[in-house]
Amino acid sequence: MNIFKLLSSKHEVHVFFLKESKNDIRAAEEYVHRGVFKEFHYIDSLKGFRQIRNPFARAVKRKFPKFQRRAEQAVRTVIEEKNIDVLHLHLLPIGLLLANLKVIPRVLDLTDSVTLYAVRMFFPLRKPVPLRFLLHCYYLTRAIWNERFVLKKYEIVTVVSPKERYYLLKLNRRANVQVIQLGVAIEKAVHVTRAEDHPSIIFFGNMSVLPNIDAVLYLVHEILPLLKSKIPEVKLYIVGAHPSKAVMELGKHKDVVVTGFVDDITEYITKASIALFPMRKGGGQLFKILEALALGKPVVTTPIGAESFDQSVKNCLRIGENSRELAEKSLEILTDPSLRKDLGRKSAEAVRTSYTWKAIADKHERMYEQIIKSKCFRGG
Repeated sequence: MNIFKLLSSKHEVHVFFLKESKNDIRAAEEYVHRGVFKEFHYIDSLKGFRQIRNPFARAVKRKFPKFQRRAEQAVRTVIEEKNIDVLHLHLLPIGLLLANLKVIPRVLDLTDSVTLYAVRMFFPLRKPVPLRFLLHCYYLTRAIWNERFVLKKYEIVTVVSPKERYYLLKLNRRANVQVIQLGVAIEKAVHVTRAEDHPSIIFFGNMSVLPNIDAVLYLVHEILPLLKSKIPEVKLYIVGAHPSKAVMELGKHKDVVVTGFVDDITEYITKASIALFPMRKGGGQLFKILEALALGKPVVTTPIGAESFDQSVKNCLRIGENSRELAEKSLEILTDPSLRKDLGRKSAEAVRTSYTWKAIADKHERMYEQIIKSKCFRGG
């Protein structure tokens, strides 16, 4: 939304909403009122859309008969009436829905590769259960088919990580896949001075998603004991909405606090000594790492957590391959106040240079100009 808020200062931006609830209607009206969008347009949500909402949805026939035709006609009408130049679609389900609408150049923002996500989430299996293995193979196959399909259909496909791009190009080497990362609000890219609760560690994010659940279980069971053997008083704060039952159970450990949803995450980030994100699953750009860096917080993570960032940010991260290395990197920062301060300052500077929303919006604008000037798109 930050991208389009900036683009709307120079361009007319129209948005299509799936009319599914009163909340959607209120949100659309609010964005128009705030000037983010020129107008909003509805696509009535029918049962047909549920066929493609799941990223692993069945797309063999590529048909969602009535709903697909109505959605295409609704979008086509607005394009013609408003003289729209580029159609920007968000995520795989919408990409599948409007894949055959070929009236103007189109950009599909996948954000992450579903194929890469499926590989990391499902394999290797710790317990070789035949039925589960077959189910995971089915999901992976669907993900590959779906992404191959949209890569053939769209002029430009964007993702937030070079690793995601690599996986997509393995599916279709001729596809035009570009990396456009996420940004952070410039006002957050300033080190906030607040009393540090030392020694303390923070992990934050949506605590109902599997990659985050896996990461905090790994942190508490394998990394935290190594830290406590050297710094017995170290505390861990697990902050984020919708903690699963397994995450809530972690609060029973000594010096582990599970907060659930909080009104102001910056308060917890800035008072922690370090942020530790031992990610082993998932993919894409981890916004939580970017947010911690923007607030001048030293970050320790894994290669998966660091893979989407440019070298200037990677230089600010401390990266560990396993629990021992992650604990060592964390201890190094926790026991050295000057290192914590230096890393925090460099982190905020790196974010201000490359990851503001203005910089990201400028990349989008150049991409749109490129696709319009090329005067060639996969239309029929």
